[in-house]
Amino acid sequence: MSEAARMLLDYNPIPAITGRVCPVFCEPECNRGAFDEPVAIRCVERAVGDYVLERASDFYTPPKQESGKTMAVVGSGPAGVAAAYYLRRLGHRVKVFEKLPEAGGMLLYSLPEYRLPKDVVRKQIRALAGMGITFELGKTVGKDVTIVDLMRRFAAVFVAAGAWKERPLGIKGEKLTLSGLQLLNRVNAGDTTLPGKRVAVVGGGNVAMDVARTLLRLGAEPVVLYRRTRDEMPGFKDEIEKAIEEGIEFQFLTLPTVASKAVGQGGDKIVLTCIRMQLGAPDASGRPQPVPIKGSEFTATFDAVIKAIGEEPDLSLLPAEFRTAARKGPTVQGPTVQGPTVQGPAVHLGKNLFAGGDLLSGPSTVAQAIGSGREAARLMLQSLNLALKLDQGPTAGNGEGRVFSSPSFVAAARVRPTELSASERVKSLDAEEARGVSLSDAGAEAFRCFNCGCVSVGPSDVGIALVALDATIVTNKRTIEAGDFFSTSATEVTKLRTDELITEIRIPKQPEGARQNYLKFTLREPVEFAIVSVASVIAEKNGICDKARIVLGAVAPVPLRAYGAEQLLVGKAISESLAAEAGAIALQGAEPLSKNEYKAEIAKVLVKRAILG
Repeated sequence: MSEAARMLLDYNPIPAITGRVCPVFCEPECNRGAFDEPVAIRCVERAVGDYVLERASDFYTPPKQESGKTMAVVGSGPAGVAAAYYLRRLGHRVKVFEKLPEAGGMLLYSLPEYRLPKDVVRKQIRALAGMGITFELGKTVGKDVTIVDLMRRFAAVFVAAGAWKERPLGIKGEKLTLSGLQLLNRVNAGDTTLPGKRVAVVGGGNVAMDVARTLLRLGAEPVVLYRRTRDEMPGFKDEIEKAIEEGIEFQFLTLPTVASKAVGQGGDKIVLTCIRMQLGAPDASGRPQPVPIKGSEFTATFDAVIKAIGEEPDLSLLPAEFRTAARKGPTVQGPTVQGPTVQGPAVHLGKNLFAGGDLLSGPSTVAQAIGSGREAARLMLQSLNLALKLDQGPTAGNGEGRVFSSPSFVAAARVRPTELSASERVKSLDAEEARGVSLSDAGAEAFRCFNCGCVSVGPSDVGIALVALDATIVTNKRTIEAGDFFSTSATEVTKLRTDELITEIRIPKQPEGARQNYLKFTLREPVEFAIVSVASVIAEKNGICDKARIVLGAVAPVPLRAYGAEQLLVGKAISESLAAEAGAIALQGAEPLSKNEYKAEIAKVLVKRAILG
């Protein structure tokens, strides 16, 4: 479990949080679904994330060496803390500025307790602080300190202030409406004052669902008004389904146009004038455009009306000279971090200033914000000519890399966590609606993973050689390490985007006198596909191995680094017995399929020959 935890932390520094609130866009695409059921990825992630938090001091540790550089991060939401984590892990001091009394951003102040317990967020922040990341709370950037001040004081500044500015309804009488975000913030702060009994919630996104479901738990009767149909709602599907299951009323194809005070009805009731809509041609979002139906106006009376039609970033805290670049957002994005992580936008605005997260994209998922923070850290390091290795690589443990999991081909039911029923959920604001699974169940579920592509092999000769040479692939958009470029899978056949072309391949100068070998075993000369291939670079100093890179081909879907064999060689004198031992280690733990055991024996011999040169 520790190895799994360290590998997960390479790409997601807050798995206990994403294991609860991630919308799991990946699960419907899981190839296991064609066999029986998709792997319960979020359940596994949550189990590993909780394991990590329970042992935070083992995983969130100060770096072994300090760089002397100090970075500033504005905002302690998922993008901000992700960037802080990666920067700190590489030895840089990081100070996070947060305007609110506690760190966590919308994770703490906007997401309802029943979806994300606040104790989990607080434990996560404490774990990050344990690495040496400092949080300066109650400090509003733009008021208490300016971005220009931070740029003078720190080597690099990352602005990840989120999207807290609520979009207006644009209707007459809007001042009579309440803010959905403010309601959630207030309730999360402990104020459960009911704004009214019958409350209209205008919107169809995630904030609207959180507001409506929170109101229901407070004892209100929320009514969700949305101008399109359920099919076009931008909120997460499972959140919409839960709201409907809980009995919340929805009025689709309904658009408010005027809000006014009720006359002669007592109290402070609001009369909302609305118009019925019909769907027309697709708009810029690709969804059918809602079109008003003439003569369909009607009125409805509510105790309160809450707007929740979305949020947008407030770029006013940025110096004026950088706002244009921020508005362009991803269109000025640099090369992205490679690896199994969801990407979010991050940009170098100029000088030593960077921006990302919801500040650029508008409201997004926690996973996208993490990807943005990771990319921002890479851009910051790149600009300062500092080390860019954000992850520990596929050997974040014992160095065995990918292995074939034979139990994955046995039909097995997907693990299902216990969830509160709708009738139980609505009774409490703070009772977590979904329970986690045990570590043993999570482990069993992980073994259901196909490790997609594990029964196919990468036939490329050049790919094996380029990985051994530590080459990089340059496109018209970015630079990609060869190991990442050739790490495609059954669900990702190429790392190239639709608008990307390879422009050059860069091979770094190899150590003086290094022995380079490419050995390939084929059954017949006319058939050039390798049965097994090995590429190697072995460098020695004074008879002792100083560097070793050994890559196997045609035995896995991607070029397979023999990390164990490499580690065995370094620091020792090369001999026939050592080379034979390295060949055995290179295939240690391999589980050949029933009719290709012979490939393992061939691979051992080729590794030995490659080492001996």
